[in-house]
Amino acid sequence: MISTIFLDCDGILTTGTYLYDDSGKQYKEFSSVDSNGISEALERGITVEVISSDPTGGDINEARCNDMGIPYHRAVEQSKEVVASRRLEELGEEWGSVAMMGD
Repeated sequence: MISTIFLDCDGILTTGTYLYDDSGKQYKEFSSVDSNGISEALERGITVEVISSDPTGGDINEARCNDMGIPYHRAVEQSKEVVASRRLEELGEEWGSVAMMGD
């Protein structure tokens, strides 16, 4: 049974498109539909967390995760696998109970 879901952000919670305004400020496009699925998983007691290795869009990603009420982890200095393994240990979970989407 799945107890934990780890998601990448870009291309999973976003279209993968970076948008810039005239001043060079970066934006990302998120879908409101994703929060519905995440809310359903949370209601079923499934832990949902985002692990992203995006070195430039972390603040945007973190803001979206905060909006959805889920933890955001940056995997810039360490691999996503290392970050996920650490989180599983902290949660007391095993890899056999994990679903992941991302690269």
